[in-house]
Amino acid sequence: MMKFIFMKRKDQERVFLIGIPHFDWRLVKILFKKGYMKNLKKFLKKGCYGEIVPQQKESSSPVEFTTIVTGVRKEKHGIGCGKYSDGEYLKGSKMYTRNDIKVKPLWDIVDEAGKRVGVYHWLLTWPAKKIRGFMVTGRDSQDNERKAYPKKLRKILWYDFPQEPDFFDPRAARWLIKKYDVDLFIGMEERVHGPLHSFWKYINSKSKKLAKEKRKFFELFEYVDVFLKTVEEEFPEANVMIVTDSGLRIRNNVIYTLGNETIELSKKLGLDLQFYATDVYPPYLQKAHPIFFLPGKSEKEKLQIKKILSEIKLWNGDNFIKNIKWNGDYLSFQFNFHPKLIGYQTGWLYLKLPNGDDFKIWVTKQTGVAKPSGGFFAMKGPSIKKGRKIGKVKVEDIAPTILYLLNIPIPNWMDGNVIKVGLKK
Repeated sequence: MMKFIFMKRKDQERVFLIGIPHFDWRLVKILFKKGYMKNLKKFLKKGCYGEIVPQQKESSSPVEFTTIVTGVRKEKHGIGCGKYSDGEYLKGSKMYTRNDIKVKPLWDIVDEAGKRVGVYHWLLTWPAKKIRGFMVTGRDSQDNERKAYPKKLRKILWYDFPQEPDFFDPRAARWLIKKYDVDLFIGMEERVHGPLHSFWKYINSKSKKLAKEKRKFFELFEYVDVFLKTVEEEFPEANVMIVTDSGLRIRNNVIYTLGNETIELSKKLGLDLQFYATDVYPPYLQKAHPIFFLPGKSEKEKLQIKKILSEIKLWNGDNFIKNIKWNGDYLSFQFNFHPKLIGYQTGWLYLKLPNGDDFKIWVTKQTGVAKPSGGFFAMKGPSIKKGRKIGKVKVEDIAPTILYLLNIPIPNWMDGNVIKVGLKK
């Protein structure tokens, strides 16, 4: 472990924003009952809390978390909105990136105000950019070279904090905050995202067979809880917000979704095409029949793309992709997937690529689906009222409240309002 020298903190308040996808009040109560997240329980007693309200009925993590850091609805920030968007991660044939956000997010506004900001694993932050502070991008990062600013962080985080470099690590978060002395810290715990979707159906199960799996699931939330203890002890001047994008409900029908290994698959295939976080089963799902907008392709290029896709094989020798069709600039196909390929549970799907290489993709079995109610919101700190229930909080209200706490002017283009009912000042 390297030795580090920390900058001396100025005597002023700062703000920490912690995002947890689909963190639900129902789940919070279960965690408390089972003896988990003791620091969060203390947090609620010392702060105020409410229910987060997303902007759409079918909540989408990239859409809602972008609204959280911009203070505007999706029509303004542009993520998940537009003619060629899938409503979540893709536009045309490419994944959304930080550069697709149409308004200034918090890290830009705070940076331009002369304050220091740190971003740690938040969605849609790749490629990392130069700011007063640091930026470590999230799971939707498309390469490692542009995953961190300053670039030296890539080596430090992956070698000095090796246990969980691609997820929220409370030790790394503490070090980053101290090292860069940030006024605003924005961090997301994405390690729980997939398991939340997969395990939601079994949250209240009393099955002894599931007892071990439930314990593993609940333990995933302890990383954030450890960080809350660190904040309490080492950053007493911080106003801390914990926010989610929505609650969850049990799906009427289980679906299966491809993991983020598809980012690397696109590169290996040499295709100008990405199909990130795509649903592959049941076959009637809209995303199981993706349509991509690929303008400007010659007939020769179209045939080559069709050939490459048709030569991806499943471990049993069948084609992974079928019914490949071009209709002008639109490419469509269907995934040839059945749960039996991974034993009916979440697991690895093994492929053989056209060049003969073996490749595997994680497939998530989803029993939970986002709902527009029940999402968790809480905040605590020197400027926050204690022990107060504040009702419903809109996702677009988070950004203006953070700017208000940092004494930074709120842009008039923001859709949200300051959550003054929970503030002392």
